Amino acid sequence: MNKSEFTRISSIVIRAAGYLFSMGLCVFFALYMSAGAGWMFFYVLAAALLFSFAVTLVARYGNFIDITAEADNTMVYKNETVKIKFTLKNRSILPIPAVLIHLKSSESFSNPKNSVVVSISPKSSTAFEVEYKAKMWGSSLLGADSITMTDFMRFLSLPMYKERGLNSYSCQVKVIPDIPDIPSDTPLIKAAADIIRYTDESEDTKETDKLNLFGGMPGYSHREYEEGDPIRRINWKLSSKKDIYMVRLDDEIEAMQQVIVLDSMGAGAVENERAVEGLLSIVFSLFRLGFEATVWYNTKNGFVPYEISDYGDVTALQTSLADYSFIREKIRNPRIPLSDMEQKKQAGGFMLITPCPDPSLQAEIEAAASEGAAVTPVLAAENRGISAPYWLIREDYISELIS
Repeated sequence: MNKSEFTRISSIVIRAAGYLFSMGLCVFFALYMSAGAGWMFFYVLAAALLFSFAVTLVARYGNFIDITAEADNTMVYKNETVKIKFTLKNRSILPIPAVLIHLKSSESFSNPKNSVVVSISPKSSTAFEVEYKAKMWGSSLLGADSITMTDFMRFLSLPMYKERGLNSYSCQVKVIPDIPDIPSDTPLIKAAADIIRYTDESEDTKETDKLNLFGGMPGYSHREYEEGDPIRRINWKLSSKKDIYMVRLDDEIEAMQQVIVLDSMGAGAVENERAVEGLLSIVFSLFRLGFEATVWYNTKNGFVPYEISDYGDVTALQTSLADYSFIREKIRNPRIPLSDMEQKKQAGGFMLITPCPDPSLQAEIEAAASEGAAVTPVLAAENRGISAPYWLIREDYISELIS
């Protein structure tokens, strides 16, 4: 027996003892003081209990009560509030003794109430609001977890509704993640930016330059100039060195971008939030430095790329990630969309942000490496199986290199 069940039974026992004690006082009054008054009170108490049972049973099984729940907002920022309005309508000519609504709990929202009890007059309706405050990123169902009806004496407890995935009296509300404002000269951001600049400006650019693990940035590939190639793709420094015009291939234009993959496997709420907000902090910091990014994250349709080229893309990604949900159970599908990235010519090297650094992810990292990809792991949780070197996102969202 759990604590709530024990509390409910104890409450019923206390009320029953009080009721029986009142009946006993009526009998004592009738026998030793005034028979007429004593027995009248005795019958009134007995009739009240029977009437309470009868009204409750008729109201419950007559389906005379309509209940609705609606939210005043479905997407909020942290520390903002959302109100769930419950409306209960009684279509019968009988009063409704008490409707007990047990409220849902959520890791993303705080709510001072666990339950609400309301009574409804005949042929009338009543409404009340429950206010939740957003405290953590994520998507949650807010509203009723279960609804029961009780009699006037609170002896009967008749279930009206139990949440089993129907979501009949709840609303989905999403909390938009923050974009932590970290300095652009933090080690991870600085390393990534330096690698981009070096790759773009170095006279010693190699024809098959790959990603530098420290920065997680892809390099350039070249070929000889052909008639019709855009002039802007000519690498003048390399061309002067080779004494022949060399142009960057299509995927070289992507070299000024940071490719980031958000792991589809989640862990705890804190780790998941740190991974999402850590990703946003990296994207925003690189954007302020003038670098674009491509973010790969999992959806119902598989992994999709999200291109970041202006500030509107950053805020749109922030809003989109309010609806993101990590998978918590083990999955067979890849957590790194290597084949999809290869089609986009973005599999040369990338950052991998994960809240679940476990051996299965390490196996995928090694498999990607065997295909020629260089992966820079960025961990949002305690390491449980990722080989060094990797970056670790601290509580202040500044990443440190663990080697």
